[in-house]
Amino acid sequence: MNPNWSPIPHDNELTNLFGIANPITEFVSASTTNQGYQARIWISNPFAIPLQAVVTQPLPAGIVLLSTDGTLQNGSIVWTNTIATNGFVKESFGFTLPVSPGTPTNLPPPTVVLTDATSSNSLTQMASVATFNGIFPVAVYGVIPLGAWGYETPVRLSVTNFTTTSQMGSLIISLSDADGNAVTNFSLPFAVDSLTTTDLIFNLSGTLPAGTYSVTGKLSMGGELGFAFSTVYVIDPAPVTLGFGSPPDVLSGFNFGIEGTPGFSYLIQGSTNLTDWEPVRYATMTNSPMGVSDYYAPNYSQRFYRAIPVPPQ
Repeated sequence: MNPNWSPIPHDNELTNLFGIANPITEFVSASTTNQGYQARIWISNPFAIPLQAVVTQPLPAGIVLLSTDGTLQNGSIVWTNTIATNGFVKESFGFTLPVSPGTPTNLPPPTVVLTDATSSNSLTQMASVATFNGIFPVAVYGVIPLGAWGYETPVRLSVTNFTTTSQMGSLIISLSDADGNAVTNFSLPFAVDSLTTTDLIFNLSGTLPAGTYSVTGKLSMGGELGFAFSTVYVIDPAPVTLGFGSPPDVLSGFNFGIEGTPGFSYLIQGSTNLTDWEPVRYATMTNSPMGVSDYYAPNYSQRFYRAIPVPPQ
């Protein structure tokens, strides 16, 4: 064998065998914009000389090519390139294939023949099977807005049908807290005419504890489930409001109300000049509004208050 055909990685000194990574890899991704798939083939040259690479992709029954940078030959796509030492090339083609939504399938794996133009040495390798799932005929778009505790958050999502046939199904919405615990889930049915868009409008609760939640959406159509989106829903604490109180009393001090987010703690501070502040007390909201007392208020001719939220640990 031509010594230049030795792979760049070192041989195993105990067995005199060597191993190299498969020089050909195939990936398939789905595109909801044209209801098609995009296949990409990567070929690398692991040897110490430039090599010619002939890649052959067999085409399965039912496939319709949308685009390719190769040549059609006897039911296959063929690409021919010269790959420099340590180099690689990328081949691609777009296609449609009848596959039920969400159903796993695959293409016949492509092969590459690497040839040394200066000798008769050659190497044939086959890629691992590239699996992919059938495309759902619709896609979901939209944004989950920021929420505020105590207020429902209206959400508008759109369902777009990319086919010429009317589609029906449902969108399953699931919420989980920061620890991954399921909080709630619900289903929104939809029906959308050919090549049109319909809106799904719903409310997310504002009575959940303030914090960050994971929101996922799954499409349910024809007995199959498919991923639609994954995002976050943030519920901000309610604004802190201090209410008017009764005149200060030497026994009970000054009593006033505070409105905020239940479960949150607040540091109540007092001041006589709005510049220098001192702690009055910590208050954890068990309900809103909640009464608070400043027992030292009778010692001052005037007194101002503010509350600083302290999120739960």
